Amino acid sequence: MGRILAGIVLGAIIAFGCVWTIEAISGAFYPLPTGFDPYTTANTGVEMATVVPLPAKLLVVLGWCVGSLAGGAVAAWLSRRRIGAWIVAALIVAGALSTAAAITHPTWMVAAGLLLPWLCAWAVQDFARFGRAFPPRR
Repeated sequence: MGRILAGIVLGAIIAFGCVWTIEAISGAFYPLPTGFDPYTTANTGVEMATVVPLPAKLLVVLGWCVGSLAGGAVAAWLSRRRIGAWIVAALIVAGALSTAAAITHPTWMVAAGLLLPWLCAWAVQDFARFGRAFPPRR
């Protein structure tokens, strides 16, 4: 049980670290216009499509995918259970949907944030086998 929990926690830390890093890179290359605060009530209804260029949005979606891949792989490998990758993907989906609820995102981005992390978890779930490749200690 401890191994499973440790794998999921470390996988989540790595996943959100990847998401944060790629979103920081996106923000460095494509900063928001001066004076624009997406969290103010005056700007919450403003569509991201009018403010943020497409490459910046693609980098955010890439961050969700890389986070789900890296964090899911670590969680599955450490916990030796496939469920580790799926739980990390669920956390990424929850983060993507909560961000989309706080800041208006295009529909395709919300759909990508809802679907792609699950696909990435499916792709890395077999990393759980690599933790069992060695014989158990006696």
